[in-house]
Amino acid sequence: MYWEIAFVVFLAALTALVVLLIPIVLQLKESVGKLNQTLDTVNKDLPEVMSNLKDLSGNLTNTTVKVETAISSLAEIEEAFTHQIKARLATLGSALSTVIKLVGVLSGKRKKK
Repeated sequence: MYWEIAFVVFLAALTALVVLLIPIVLQLKESVGKLNQTLDTVNKDLPEVMSNLKDLSGNLTNTTVKVETAISSLAEIEEAFTHQIKARLATLGSALSTVIKLVGVLSGKRKKK
């Protein structure tokens, strides 16, 4: 008799568990379906995205090369410009030194008279 009551209680608990699990299983099935749709969309769009990334990477590499070339050219121009300015300033300094000496000599001669 006790076994029969225990068996009925066990069956009632098992039935309640199954009834409670049905909505969970249905929700899980719906979630898996949505996940499959999302994965299908991602798999469909992924090659295009990868192609765009490859193009962007190529464009970035080309731009980087162009910027490096421009910076190198600017550095060469700056170096040449600096060299020319230093050379002209040195020439100007020598000329001014000569003029100052000449003025000194000429002013010295005038004082002697």
